[in-house]
Amino acid sequence: MSNLKDIISNITSSRVFIQTHDFPDPDAIASAYGLQNLLKTYNIEATICYKGKIDRHNTRKMMELFDIKAVNIDRIVAVPEDSQIILIDAQKNSGNVYDLACDKVISIDHHQVVQGYPYVFSDIRTGVGACASIIASYYFENNIPMTVEVATALLYGIKIDTAQLTRGVSQLDLEMFSKMFFMSDEKYMNILEAGAMELEDLQAYGSAFSSITVEDYVSFANTGKDCPEALIAEIADFMVAVKDVYLAVVYSVRTEGIKISVRSDKQSGCNAGQIAIEALEGIGTGGGHARMAGGYISLRNRIESLDTLLEIVRENFKRVVAEHLGKIKEVAV
Repeated sequence: MSNLKDIISNITSSRVFIQTHDFPDPDAIASAYGLQNLLKTYNIEATICYKGKIDRHNTRKMMELFDIKAVNIDRIVAVPEDSQIILIDAQKNSGNVYDLACDKVISIDHHQVVQGYPYVFSDIRTGVGACASIIASYYFENNIPMTVEVATALLYGIKIDTAQLTRGVSQLDLEMFSKMFFMSDEKYMNILEAGAMELEDLQAYGSAFSSITVEDYVSFANTGKDCPEALIAEIADFMVAVKDVYLAVVYSVRTEGIKISVRSDKQSGCNAGQIAIEALEGIGTGGGHARMAGGYISLRNRIESLDTLLEIVRENFKRVVAEHLGKIKEVAV
């Protein structure tokens, strides 16, 4: 398999942008950085860009440590329509990536497939735990040298997105982790993993702890207003460990919408991605992996009050989980 050659052959523009999802985490930035360096071996210069903001301390620390440059799309004067867009750790129409008006789009991702966009090429592997593993595989499959900085960044991306190899791990994740472990720099990794929590993180945890409820095997928690996307996901990981919780739904209200992170207990059999799609159908967007998923509800032009909307979300998730558990029992019988 050599998807890299297909990617290179489909890059036909002199202006190449590697675009992450709107609130890039370590996996997204590491993957973009790894791909950017990979393209340089083919004399292709690419600009890493994103739309929202980089709101996690560990992501900013990684960028500073490895001198990774990423530009906010708002600061780009104009993106020519004939530009080449490579979506990394993201897909069109997923609800968490800004829609740049370009026809030549490539997607490299590991989330649930979002149908309906005619990519010139895509490498979307839903069974892989980290997008960084896909990028790393391009290096090894094509015998391309990897710098210690790239190896460390990609390794860190795998660690974060798989929760230290405890969540959603595939054979590819394990192989890439093993190959890069001794290629990486332990000093860099220690810097990245030290002091990753900020005061605002503790405040978000406090808000979640004080608001958590558990109903019909589903936990709900509010992290407070404008909580960073990656932190919502981190708290969801924590909340799913609560006794008698099959599905954790953690959310943060923002001015423009509600960001939701969903996690399922491995033993429950619940598919977090499918449940998020069904629970948010008609009111927002959702999707993801079997054990981790996300969603978004826009607050623009809403007739319902915020409290009413959140109650609808609660009831929808409880109903869909009950339906899924019923199907699981039927299969078991």
